[in-house]
Amino acid sequence: AAAALAQRVKRLAAEGGVLVEQAERIPGGEGLVRLRLRLSGQDRAVVALTDRIEREAPLLRFASWQVSALAGGGLRVEGEAVAAWR
Repeated sequence: AAAALAQRVKRLAAEGGVLVEQAERIPGGEGLVRLRLRLSGQDRAVVALTDRIEREAPLLRFASWQVSALAGGGLRVEGEAVAAWR
């Protein structure tokens, strides 16, 4: 499940021109998948990707996150995302 969700994030990121610096599984709980994500790119692309991740099925919600400004109008979003999985 974690591998499938990480691949989905990478595919969506590639479509939007966003770099996936990190997408690794971290311990969740029964029925939960948790990923540690670090995404960077142009501000609008990163915001659009984050929105797609949280709105499109399968839903993946950021449980915690931090946004940092990068040079040249870029953003980096770092956080932990959680999804229910059977």
